[in-house]
Amino acid sequence: MHLILDTEILIQHPHLLSLGGKKVRFILPQVVVEELREVRFGRNFVDLIEAAAISRRLEILPRPVPQKLSHTVSRMNPGDESVILTALHYLKTKKDAILVTEDLKLKAVAEKYGILTANGEQMLQRLQSSLTQDSSLLTTVRRAADVIARQTRRYFLQGLTIGIATSAIVILTWQFREDVVRLIPRYGLLPIALVVGVALFIFRSRQRLGYGIVEVAIGLFATYYSQKADLSNPDSIVRVLAGLYIVVRGLDSVGKGIKGTRYETAWRRFFQGRHDSEGQ
Repeated sequence: MHLILDTEILIQHPHLLSLGGKKVRFILPQVVVEELREVRFGRNFVDLIEAAAISRRLEILPRPVPQKLSHTVSRMNPGDESVILTALHYLKTKKDAILVTEDLKLKAVAEKYGILTANGEQMLQRLQSSLTQDSSLLTTVRRAADVIARQTRRYFLQGLTIGIATSAIVILTWQFREDVVRLIPRYGLLPIALVVGVALFIFRSRQRLGYGIVEVAIGLFATYYSQKADLSNPDSIVRVLAGLYIVVRGLDSVGKGIKGTRYETAWRRFFQGRHDSEGQ
């Protein structure tokens, strides 16, 4: 059985490469390898791919010659087109190849060409039921997948914790703003603002998820604080709208913060109502 994997499948199920019996062979299009290098924890995905290649269960196929697809869907990205072309080229010699993907657009196009498809859960169940070997090489692959899973969980929990803690500090500072102002020297506000601004920019660059949580919390607090005022006053309405705008910006930052992780698919499905790679 030959399994052609797309980018999202390995992000969602990195342990897939450690499953299956001796007759299972994984195929990675070159475009998938390139995309995985650019996602969060890309270095760890490279280690996973190298470990699977050493075990001789994985083959990386070069980019096929670009061709215009006769069957396609609207706004299909070039990476998905390359995956389809790679699958079509591979099927010329390996008739039992299956494209494993969670991307509904990619799946629809593949089926138009007669390419067999399966999603991650289906393939996990199938490979786990046929697991017959546990060599040291497969153990190395499994460990590399474990690292990705741990890094993803750590990043998510770290962002959640830092975001909540920072939000609490900001809100408490506002609640006791008069006491804070008295502690600041007369001419000390400007350098403090500069230091805080730089620190927030570093925070945003390194932990976009946590920064987004802070934005959402501040936006909700600003909206709540403003709605206590007289909403017949245009200034109060503007402050409420400004708070809602900050919430939207925060949700956008959270989405960017989890991009390239296993949480991205659920986020995209909930807010955008689709399960494909459009916009990646």
